[in-house]
Amino acid sequence: MNITLKDSSGTDVEFKMLDQFKHEERTYVVLMPQTHATTEVSIFEVVPTKDDGVDGLLGITPEKTQEIFDIFKERNKDRFNFKG
Repeated sequence: MNITLKDSSGTDVEFKMLDQFKHEERTYVVLMPQTHATTEVSIFEVVPTKDDGVDGLLGITPEKTQEIFDIFKERNKDRFNFKG
């Protein structure tokens, strides 16, 4: 599944959703930019919005990002080759 987000300058950036899962009663999504220039992922908390059927994405703390990334790596150890 692809998701389009706007960067800080308002430019559309295409992301591929690598995983979505619940942890401690919250839902998180792991995204990777469609450009092949990076292998870094972005992690957000999925939150409901006032628009029916539309979810928002909320940034999370660096500590929570690492926690969720560790869960993502464990869930996807057979799907991706993680270094380090």
